[in-house]
Amino acid sequence: MKKKVLFLFAHLHKGGMQRAVSNITQALGDEYEFHVAYFGTENPGYKYNAMMHDFKIPGSLNDNFFLKIKKYFNKLSVLRNFVNKNRIDKVISFGESANLLNLLSKHNSKKILSVRVAINEGLGTGIYANISKILINIFYKQADLIIPVSKKLAEDCRKIVGKKVPICHIPNMYPIDEIRRKSEEELPKEFKYLENENYIINVGSLCYQKGQDLLIKAYSKLDDIKDNYKLVLVGRGPDKDKLVNLTNELGLKDRVIFIDFQNNPYPFIKHAEIFVLSSRYEGFPNVLIEAMICGTPVVSFDCPTGPNEIIDNEVDGILVSSIDETKLSYSIQNLVVIRKIS
Repeated sequence: MKKKVLFLFAHLHKGGMQRAVSNITQALGDEYEFHVAYFGTENPGYKYNAMMHDFKIPGSLNDNFFLKIKKYFNKLSVLRNFVNKNRIDKVISFGESANLLNLLSKHNSKKILSVRVAINEGLGTGIYANISKILINIFYKQADLIIPVSKKLAEDCRKIVGKKVPICHIPNMYPIDEIRRKSEEELPKEFKYLENENYIINVGSLCYQKGQDLLIKAYSKLDDIKDNYKLVLVGRGPDKDKLVNLTNELGLKDRVIFIDFQNNPYPFIKHAEIFVLSSRYEGFPNVLIEAMICGTPVVSFDCPTGPNEIIDNEVDGILVSSIDETKLSYSIQNLVVIRKIS
């Protein structure tokens, strides 16, 4: 009889964590009975070899404090009942919110936490972030196993749980042949013109973490080359309007191209001159490795955590030592010059 494994998300959207689970279920789907559960109502953006379960308790920024608490206890109850009723063997949760739900629901199965982003930076600030930090320091010690995606994250987790919980550092898995095959596909018809353009690209959610505002500012400083290189941002997210306004304020309206989320971003990456990871923090950035698989030169902030475990600086990419738009601009310009003379 196959072991039953539940992958748990606080919500399901088109991001790196979901892509990682998609890869796992497709690679190992014949060996386990996989389930994917989440509390939102978003349409899954990736293919899963798993049974999907939408618990339909979405959060909202407009919820008051008491409604948030009520919904949280509903989530704990629904999760606990589902796991126990379906005799799930292991619950593997992704992200701090899901990890806490996994632990606090007190279900009967093994509780495995996948830690995917720099813990302190990823939680942000404010009352809910501070509460989460307290809960993490208390309850992560009750996990059966913690799986960080980077070595630095493993060190951070060890500081929290000490020797009470086994920690196994496992990087993400990548379907290399499939990524290369998909990168050879044609660009969608409306973007075919990019094949004849020189452009710098960033792919990711349009949000504070991913730092596209810093990239736009860095791009604006490329006085010698920005007339010959456009900036392409692929993704969707809460900061899109802010980024569009910033682009207009800097007089870059005709130079910066916004493209919505793409199920196959790899042709866009392959045709780019340079891929830039401008994140303020990460865990182990999938898209950086995927860009390298596509053969596109990469520049990345040496943010916490992951990039310096992926890039050998000035050998297979460029690491920018601090989160600084001027230094990022300088590194991009240097790579453009290197590519012209090589």
